Amino acid sequence: TRLLHESSFEGSPSGWETWSARSELSPRLYVDNTHSRGGPGALAIAANKLPGASGPWEKKVSGIKPGSWYRLTAWYRAEGLQDEANAVLFRLGWANGKGRSAGRPEYAWQTETEGPWRRISVSAPAPEQAEQAVVQLWLHNTSPGSIWWDDIQLEQIPPPTPRNVKVATVRYR
Repeated sequence: TRLLHESSFEGSPSGWETWSARSELSPRLYVDNTHSRGGPGALAIAANKLPGASGPWEKKVSGIKPGSWYRLTAWYRAEGLQDEANAVLFRLGWANGKGRSAGRPEYAWQTETEGPWRRISVSAPAPEQAEQAVVQLWLHNTSPGSIWWDDIQLEQIPPPTPRNVKVATVRYR
């Protein structure tokens, strides 16, 4: 079941919000029509040569069922980042019906490259109190550099098959 699929962004994208923990470190967050992977436009974040710039695009998605598994996938294109692995942050958070945090967020770290774009995804079960997923696309603690986010999807997936393991320990003195 697909709960979110956005690949076209124009003007002020519906449901997407921007923020920064400190206004003096807020990057420039805007819709860019020159870089796009899918439909016209992409969600862009530019550090603007501001040391330590940090801020996300964020969207809350309703219809989450506690205990069900979800996969969040997006494509990004980064330019000018000195440490891309630490500056690009892709997070799937959870919120209860009142909008408060419900459980711990999941961070994606594996990427696949296709031309100048990278696909990043994370899969996780929704915590017990979750009623909303919180999608966060960050440019974090960097300068200089820019990132473009596009083709964003959130879908309910079947739980993964069990992976049984044997664990052994040894105490050596």
